[in-house]
Amino acid sequence: MKRYSVLYTILAAFLLTLVFISSSIYPSFGNPPLQGNATELQQTIDSLVSARFTQTAQVGLDATVNARMNQLLTATAKASLGKSTATPNIGGQTDPCLVNNPLRVASDTSYPPFESIDQTNKIVGFDVDVLNGIAQSQSLKVAITSEPFDTIFTRLASGKYDLLISGATITSERSKTVSFSKPYFLNNQVLVARQDDATTRKTLNALQGLTIGVQSGTVGESFAKSSVSGANIQPFSTPFDTLTALADTTVDAVIIDLPSAAATIADNPQLNVVITASGFAPESYGIAVRKECPVLLAKVNAGLDAIIASGLYSQTYRKYFAIDAPAQFLPKGGSNVKATATPLVRTPTDLTSRTLLGHKGQVYSLAFSPDGTRILSGMQGTSPTGTPSSGSIARR
Repeated sequence: MKRYSVLYTILAAFLLTLVFISSSIYPSFGNPPLQGNATELQQTIDSLVSARFTQTAQVGLDATVNARMNQLLTATAKASLGKSTATPNIGGQTDPCLVNNPLRVASDTSYPPFESIDQTNKIVGFDVDVLNGIAQSQSLKVAITSEPFDTIFTRLASGKYDLLISGATITSERSKTVSFSKPYFLNNQVLVARQDDATTRKTLNALQGLTIGVQSGTVGESFAKSSVSGANIQPFSTPFDTLTALADTTVDAVIIDLPSAAATIADNPQLNVVITASGFAPESYGIAVRKECPVLLAKVNAGLDAIIASGLYSQTYRKYFAIDAPAQFLPKGGSNVKATATPLVRTPTDLTSRTLLGHKGQVYSLAFSPDGTRILSGMQGTSPTGTPSSGSIARR
């Protein structure tokens, strides 16, 4: 048995010597293109060496063999994998996010029309179309994953994602942990009342002493608490729950963001509620990027500029909101709809018309599809209300 062990030792030493010489003279021969995970290769070689050298007398030689095998493994695995782990460097700035292809994107898909999941299980919405346009303009690929909003920023900051787009408001607090793009959407809060109360509940003063429904954890809740004196603020989980509470008289009025109100009313005309005032607590939505990814942030901003200049942004905006985008999002030479619109009041027999007030107090007369699920057209007129109030609280 000892004789065979010695023979194995001599044979292994001879083979290792040949490999060492060949790797020095012919690197490609000495380091053949192995395939597989480096850990798996290490385990395989370790098991082979261990099986051959079990005598305690061979411990010193075992260490030498293992050391050389480790060297060969490391060099060979790096050459065979052929994947660079270098961080992209553009203009002196490094960016670990751009190593990922496609980019990992987080979005809370419970917020139509910005993002939701359709009947084919596909993530769709305004944010999705905007991001795809940005990515295409910058030759980037993206993969969107649904992520609950209450964890979306911490997951981004921890490196699980590279960026997020989710109807997220730009705030100074959030900017401490993530970087925001230029604003890509302007939002505001609206006042909603039952059809029978539409003419009497059009101002914040008219809500004093009443019960106001809000969506929990949103700017609507914070704004209602700080802006309506003597009111009883009652929070609900979703826009639908909030507006349903209004319809069944649980609450007297609702303060909620414009997109949520428009989408919920359009999808549920049976609620028989209308938007009576708008322009409260304006806010800006931004695309959030990991702090350590400045190059990606620059590409996102450049892509946003590109889709605005090309008109793709304004087309997407009209597709989802049936009106022209605010002036800052229109291509040079573009213009808003100039026609004057007479506010429409929805009646039980006219379920396809809505009157909305926009970010700067404009009146929008919107026509929806017969089933109330899709906006077909819109006209913009002059606001009968005053200047919108200021605000900087986050909707989401």
